[in-house]
Amino acid sequence: MLIEPEADAWPELVERARRRDRGSVDWKRFREQMGLNGDEAVVLSGHQAGLWHAGIAAKYMALHAASCLGAVAWVIADLDDNRPTLLRIASQDRRGVWRGEWIELAEGDTGHPDAACVSRRPVAVRSDVPEQARLAAMAMQEARAGASDLAGQAHRAVEIVLERAGVPRVERVIRASATAQTDFFHAVVDRMIADPRRCVELYNAAVASHPDAGVRALVCRVESGRYELPLWRIGANQPRMPVMVDGGEVPREGLVPRGLLMTGMLRAAGCELFIHGTGGGAYDRVTEQWFRSWLGLELSPAAVVSATRLLNLGVEPVEARALERAIAQAHRARHDPGLLGDDAARRAKQALLERIDHLPRRSHERARLFWEMHAKLREVVDEHSEQIAALDARAERMREQFASNEAVRDRTWSIALHDPQTLHDLYEQVREAFAHVRLHP
Repeated sequence: MLIEPEADAWPELVERARRRDRGSVDWKRFREQMGLNGDEAVVLSGHQAGLWHAGIAAKYMALHAASCLGAVAWVIADLDDNRPTLLRIASQDRRGVWRGEWIELAEGDTGHPDAACVSRRPVAVRSDVPEQARLAAMAMQEARAGASDLAGQAHRAVEIVLERAGVPRVERVIRASATAQTDFFHAVVDRMIADPRRCVELYNAAVASHPDAGVRALVCRVESGRYELPLWRIGANQPRMPVMVDGGEVPREGLVPRGLLMTGMLRAAGCELFIHGTGGGAYDRVTEQWFRSWLGLELSPAAVVSATRLLNLGVEPVEARALERAIAQAHRARHDPGLLGDDAARRAKQALLERIDHLPRRSHERARLFWEMHAKLREVVDEHSEQIAALDARAERMREQFASNEAVRDRTWSIALHDPQTLHDLYEQVREAFAHVRLHP
């Protein structure tokens, strides 16, 4: 499990954030519009709607534990176009090799694949899913009741899976899409449209400063005055569309923030601490630089929380070098009797090799002894055929295990595939990390 900085350092981060200069942003108004408490410290975290892996669940658990620091809220990133009804399960082929297999949980139409989750309706769930997917399907079907959209259905499904593992839910949940209804967002959009070049150039400069973050630069055509803004335009069951400006009027209907803008707004005005996973911790360095250079705003601190939990597939991972050694041993055993424990045959081979080494090259006697040595080796192989077969079988078994390595070491299997005890143990580990964390009076 990763908590960075350690939980004991979080109170100081929160206190520092409460004292920071918030610039001209009316942060209390923003929090009011987002359904957050403006009178106490706020800690936020969030992710796409979907049946996450354990690393994301660790963020959720840490957020719950961070309630000792103030109000906490989970942000559903409902503006993403991810597919929460797709579940990857582990399956074996005829050779026994474990691989990932994608299955569709939804029964019937799931809406436009490029639409934001908030723009897609809840779905009915198939009953004919593999055993591994039963919990995921049950949770998604149960979550359908009362859900207003696919994002809400998927998030409730996660809560159901975690509740079965004894993990309490984070009571306050807000939507990324709600940021688009705030005064802060409208002011930011006004500023973008008034000077798109500056907005985009500073965004791209931040992207260029952090190439490892994996963030794409925006279109910036100074000659033609064409710029891509960090916004989407969304509609009911419609694909998310990029927003381009080229000097004309920009209709405001359906405008929502892209990921960096959304988290930037939340960190600028919505919280004192934001909990990222490892991916968000990387890309938000771009956000920090962009908001500082473009808007003159310092963001609240960020922490990183993640964890790795592997599925128990009954197969141990095999290192490449161990496989190479096993293959080499099975091959060498046919030529080195010592590997088979036949010391007499090993000494006999060594004696023949020494005699061969002292004979002239291409001589008849040298050739005769060479063939005699190989004949004796064949006899040894026949005598130790069971040992040879065992070494071959071991190498083949390790080949198959090695082929399963990707699945065995994969940390991104959904929490719906894990044993509930695995998730509960992770929750207890997170709780223990926060056991003595308190906000300073």
